[in-house]
Amino acid sequence: KKLAVNIQKASVCGLGQSAPNPVISTMKFFEDEYNTGAWATTYNNPMSYQILASKYYQKEKYIEAIFFSSKAKEILIGDQNFSRYLSVNHTLMSSLLYSGNYKEALNVVTKHMYCIKSLKLTSSEMDITKKYLYVSLLGLKEYKKIIKEATYDESFNYTTLTCMLVALHENSNNNKYIEYKEFIDKNIDFNELDDDTKEYLNALMYYLRHKDKKLLNKFNKYEIMGSLIPILKKI
Repeated sequence: KKLAVNIQKASVCGLGQSAPNPVISTMKFFEDEYNTGAWATTYNNPMSYQILASKYYQKEKYIEAIFFSSKAKEILIGDQNFSRYLSVNHTLMSSLLYSGNYKEALNVVTKHMYCIKSLKLTSSEMDITKKYLYVSLLGLKEYKKIIKEATYDESFNYTTLTCMLVALHENSNNNKYIEYKEFIDKNIDFNELDDDTKEYLNALMYYLRHKDKKLLNKFNKYEIMGSLIPILKKI
């Protein structure tokens, strides 16, 4: 509690001043749970499951993260708390992708996208969710579906671009390099890209041609979903 208050006092921006609010407010109304550690021993509310799911995810224990996030979802759906439901889903979708369960990940992503549309949320939430969609489809080798969906996707990010190029590459029987090179020439102006993006595109295209596994270690420094790396290794 002291740490949270000190962060508020020391912060000079609104983000830093408001960041500790969830901790301060829950400690105010659920002080007994904090003092006794009840949330860690009695799992009777979605916050307990969500906290545990997050902890296991950070430890890269994805099976446990899937279990606890799924339990949180069950309660949140019953409570019709759909904003929290969407929040928990991010941990669940990411854990499913890291564990290689692409079919179930796609199932969760599809329901997640339907919920976003129903609640009429901002486009940024949909853009984030589409990354999970493309990675799920890539893991399932649904290359034509990726090409169909991503061709008209106006959001530009490394994850979407990677999935699109890999799908074009793997969907072609002959002249693989030509097809995705034509896509880049048609849709991307290298003169408008920053140096990091140019470097990443060149590295990705080189990897798809030569399958140099050493390059994959460098991909982690770019803003792509980490669950993409195991899929790229298998190409």
